[in-house]
Amino acid sequence: MKSQTIASQFGDVDAEPNSKEYIDYLDARANLPGEPEIRMRAMEMLDIRQGHHVLDTGCGSGNAILALAASTGPSGKIVGLDSSAVMIDEARKRIPASALPVEFVEGNVLDLPFLDASFDRVRADRLLLHVDDPVKGLSEMVRVLKPGGRIVVCEPASSTSFLDSYYPETARKILEWVGSLVCHRDVGGKLPRMFYEAALRGVRCMPQAIRIEWSFVEATFSTLQHNANVATLFTSGELDTFLDDMKEAQARGYFNFSLNIFVTSASKP
Repeated sequence: MKSQTIASQFGDVDAEPNSKEYIDYLDARANLPGEPEIRMRAMEMLDIRQGHHVLDTGCGSGNAILALAASTGPSGKIVGLDSSAVMIDEARKRIPASALPVEFVEGNVLDLPFLDASFDRVRADRLLLHVDDPVKGLSEMVRVLKPGGRIVVCEPASSTSFLDSYYPETARKILEWVGSLVCHRDVGGKLPRMFYEAALRGVRCMPQAIRIEWSFVEATFSTLQHNANVATLFTSGELDTFLDDMKEAQARGYFNFSLNIFVTSASKP
């Protein structure tokens, strides 16, 4: 599994031979500039109270669980759900169930294994872009949310990404290719309408930019040269020239690659 395709394969992590790369990917992403602000904003919008039952849908390796558990206190409960057994196993290692009111469950957002109105709060972060039917996924999250409960979903819109280069046409083609790797590249920008159509109330959407560092994408750009399908998008020498430009930008301190994440919240009537 090459690192440039990790973002596109979260729908079936367990099928990949090097699943640890996905855990490393999530850890690296959590430290990108702008990511702490996204987590803080999502927590504020969730407005978790002591005793709440909270579902973290697509919890991955559990990076958000500790903050959620601190907000609910010992009288509450956090359930982390992920479709990957590898991710669930990693989350259990990092956060033993005996230490906090936390439970990890393997399951699919398209068919959540919970009764209606089971949770006071539901969250998802970079999940719906990977599922076959994001509308169905949102519907399931709303189904298990209690009346009066709050939901917060954080998703990107790849068309809002910006990559500065002296070769803007090459940058555009690369961004188009990166966006094509996921199922629903612009689902973040559609969240307010999706929330409205799901009959949620008080919809609030706050875009937050993340700055994607060179170290996070270097392997992606470098291995473009060895991808036969991608190579057909570029003229002879175009990728080499572009990558040299990016390396120069990094060396001189002006490499600039950003993406908007849409942090969207609402309440269930």
